[in-house]
Amino acid sequence: MTSSFVNKKELLVVAMKRSGHHAIINWILQNTQGKTCFLNDIPPRTNPFVTASNRTSLLNDINRKQEIAGIHQTKDLLIYNYLTSLPASSVGLRDKNGSQP
Repeated sequence: MTSSFVNKKELLVVAMKRSGHHAIINWILQNTQGKTCFLNDIPPRTNPFVTASNRTSLLNDINRKQEIAGIHQTKDLLIYNYLTSLPASSVGLRDKNGSQP
C-alpha cells in the first residue's frame, strides 16, 4: 500500500500583513532539519506553487515547474502563508468535514 502524502509536515499560516508572523516562520524554518519549502503571500483559492511570491518565497532546491505539473518532491516541511485582512473562511479553508471554520 502506498501513501498519497508527499510531505512529512505541512503548516498552513493565515495571518494579516504586518503582524510579525514572518519572524515565527523564519524561526521554524531555521530550526527544521531536512528539505524545507516556504510559499509566501498566496492569494485565496489558488495553487500555491503557481501564485506564491517569487520575491519572498524560499523554495530551497524545490523545482517549482515540477510541483506545478503535479510531480511533487518529498519535503520535510512545507509552509504555506496566506497574507490577508480577511477571516480564514474567505481563503477557502475547511475543516476535515468540509465545513468552514
